[in-house]
Amino acid sequence: MISASGTHSALVLEGGQILVCGSDLHGKLGQKAYSKFQTLTHLKNVEAQKICCGEYNTVCLLKDGQLYSWGGSVN
Repeated sequence: MISASGTHSALVLEGGQILVCGSDLHGKLGQKAYSKFQTLTHLKNVEAQKICCGEYNTVCLLKDGQLYSWGGSVN
């Protein structure tokens, strides 16, 4: 599964690993910005099912039903 906004992208591999790349403005990448896909280190030991990139955030549904969201918003 892959998702992308205008400035960042995220994908979930078949085994549930999360990879991210792009801009980390407002924390939407969850770690330092990368121009190539990198493992999301904060969730490297979980199995993801779905992921969605918004303009300023990212949301991920894990296989065990937990929902994680990171990033921020502009007011």
